[in-house]
Amino acid sequence: MKSKKNYNDKEYLKLAVELSKKSYIPPGKNYPKVGSVVVDKDGKIIGSWKNGKLHAEYQILHNLSRNSLRGAILYTTLEPCTQRNNSNDLSCSEHIVRTGISRVVIGMLDPNPAISGKSIFYLRKNGIKVKLTKEYESEIRKLNKKFFAKKRVIFFDLWGTLIKKNFVKKNDLFDLLSKILKSKDRDKIKEISIKNKFRNFNSWINEIEKCLGKEITDEQKKKISEIIKKDEKIELYPETIQTLKKLKKAGYKIAILSNVWQFGLQKIKKQFNNLVDKQFYSCELGMAKPDKDIFIKACKVFGIDLQDAIMVGDSYKYDIKGATNANFGRVFWIKRKKQKKSVKNIKKVKNLKGILPHLIYKKIIKRRKNDCMVRKMES
Repeated sequence: MKSKKNYNDKEYLKLAVELSKKSYIPPGKNYPKVGSVVVDKDGKIIGSWKNGKLHAEYQILHNLSRNSLRGAILYTTLEPCTQRNNSNDLSCSEHIVRTGISRVVIGMLDPNPAISGKSIFYLRKNGIKVKLTKEYESEIRKLNKKFFAKKRVIFFDLWGTLIKKNFVKKNDLFDLLSKILKSKDRDKIKEISIKNKFRNFNSWINEIEKCLGKEITDEQKKKISEIIKKDEKIELYPETIQTLKKLKKAGYKIAILSNVWQFGLQKIKKQFNNLVDKQFYSCELGMAKPDKDIFIKACKVFGIDLQDAIMVGDSYKYDIKGATNANFGRVFWIKRKKQKKSVKNIKKVKNLKGILPHLIYKKIIKRRKNDCMVRKMES
């Protein structure tokens, strides 16, 4: 009976690292450079591949027969993916499980907090041994410096998302203003208010008078002032601060992208100064949601691709449809109350903390020398 082969993990992973350096990354794309090597049960290298048009792990397994892969070991520089942009495509982790690979050695975890460690849990759950080693982590990180510096930005709506609404939906701020002003031009009043920043209250009054073609009475001004005072009251949802802090700790950039008028804006800014990285408000930008230009402009400030942006909001018309039209990578629709409307490919959550399981893969890592064991942690 033949003695069991002593595999040199370091040697094979080093070969995978050298292959990754030759990876082809299309111009203008920020993909990771990944190299993979497959060794059969007798210790013989039967395949190697680097990133090209397809993921390295997928391509190398696709080129080898099931018989040759049975009991083999896969060495890969970066954690195999657990999801693809096209939901109909199998992930690299799913391919590994289907091929009969017995063991996987990984050079480094994926930097994306939504999936970091996820493949290790998935592979082990399906009976595959996994080893995560730090042997070449610094080299892999340096090689993928641009990819690891990739910003992942989450844009949040304000009212109904981070802050409780001061007015009921069927009788919102601009419904009340149009009633006080006895005007049917509600949408025009709203557009003027949220797309412009005025010197003061009287400047706003003057612009509204031009729009309506009539003078606003002192009694109406008094009632509007009372509405402004109510609108300036800020009450965060109980989970707002904790959710934002968890996302920042996970490595996300956080921003507010909201349609607001200028009254009470300074108070809002002060409230979120230490919680978010950037704040974008329609009255200061001169444009408003759902115009896709406001989404594009916000992304340009961060220097990110639209596909790397995430939107979280409660309004289908302004947040969900707007971000979708702007080609944001992921969109979360907060539905605090039951709604009949259903939209394909949009993730719906009951509250703000409902986005966390989709954006942060919770894990516990226990290292044993060069190995590490990863398991899912209860929320």
